[in-house]
Amino acid sequence: MQKRIKAMNKFKAVNKCLASLSAILLVFAAMAEDVTVPQPRKRAEQSGVRQPGEVKKEKVPRWLPQIPQKEVPPEMPVTGYAKLEYWRKGGVKAPTLKNALVEGVGIAVIGTAITQRKYQNLTIDLPEAVDLSKIEAISFDFGQNIRVGRAGVGSMVIRYDARNGLMADFRFGADEWNKVRIPIDLRTLKSLSKQNQPMAGNARSIQFSLFSNWQTPEQFLGVANLSFEPKKAETGPIKVRSYTYVSRPTGGDKNGDILTDGKTEASNQATFRQYSDDPDIIFDLGALYLVKSISLSAVAAPSQNIAGAAVYASADGKQWRLADFIRNTDYSSTVKEYLIEKKGMDILGRHIRLKCDRARTDFPLSLAEVSFQGKIPNDAELAAAADKGYDEGPELPPVNAQNYVTLEDGGKSFSVCRSNGVVVDFRVEGQLIARRIFSRYGLSDGKH
Repeated sequence: MQKRIKAMNKFKAVNKCLASLSAILLVFAAMAEDVTVPQPRKRAEQSGVRQPGEVKKEKVPRWLPQIPQKEVPPEMPVTGYAKLEYWRKGGVKAPTLKNALVEGVGIAVIGTAITQRKYQNLTIDLPEAVDLSKIEAISFDFGQNIRVGRAGVGSMVIRYDARNGLMADFRFGADEWNKVRIPIDLRTLKSLSKQNQPMAGNARSIQFSLFSNWQTPEQFLGVANLSFEPKKAETGPIKVRSYTYVSRPTGGDKNGDILTDGKTEASNQATFRQYSDDPDIIFDLGALYLVKSISLSAVAAPSQNIAGAAVYASADGKQWRLADFIRNTDYSSTVKEYLIEKKGMDILGRHIRLKCDRARTDFPLSLAEVSFQGKIPNDAELAAAADKGYDEGPELPPVNAQNYVTLEDGGKSFSVCRSNGVVVDFRVEGQLIARRIFSRYGLSDGKH
């Protein structure tokens, strides 16, 4: 019993010593940083009773990243849509507004929440109405510390007046600031509740929000470099909204952004080890596009990497059709940066799916970058592309003995074109099964 009492006394003495040491260190830290040493709270404070004249403060989570603090210097004029006079804060006890100079982004409009309220937002009243029928896309840099280190979805509402307009959601990455591009495609955007169908009108204001997620003091939302891209008649690069793997890579691309970051580097690739599943990737282009060309690049030995890729298209990401096939024509065995590309396509779809074939199953497969060229089609281009289901290959002559060699056995027959070796007119017991034979077919399980 006496030993236990002595041990308890020693334990109390050590605790008292540690408490004194902590107090001394806190005083030294306060002297170095010129801050006030927190004093022990009074009993009334400890019990939760507010002192006379005390103002209740909103709790600020300590996990929030620091808000951009660099104010715009007076010698740097704020131009375009970054002028605060055009911006309004939305929601109950709305956020504060300021201009800030964000490194690597530029001058941004920053809204910071000051109260615990949901559905806060920022709205810009455009200095002049913008005719969306002449606009290809709206692009901007989007910043936030609401979903720290996580990708998410934001909301943009374009208003023509109090009743009419368009709604769009947009994806942003896990970084604090991300570039966003929203195509103005009435086939994929939604109308406000007062409209029956989406329509292009004169945009007078745009509201940005993160739905109910922007709700905590010190959380911020920022917009920079807001621009309206005019419509172009020619084909151009398509910015991929997002992509997902049906069969995941065995190495690389953990964040799902390597294939569209514009880099082709050996250390920056999605890899699929030997004897694993072949790459099967779905790309969301963000709007209904007429895709004219697709390129795949990698750093590998071409003869041991990708043999080709079947291209599937879909308007909704659920119903797929085989649209084309991209073949590798580089048979080098030297490791190098190389490109597999096909031009002259007419693939219509918002979602493009690539199913890649390996040249050799006993070698790993690498893929560094995938890019698309195309345009948002007009009505005539849309109708013409819809009539073309998929690439049937070269034009073929009439099926006859002069142009083809016909082989038949056991009630099965097919014909081989003498000029290019394409197999056509496959029949079983006289019944036509396939008009033309391809090297690959896509079978549907009703899900993919």
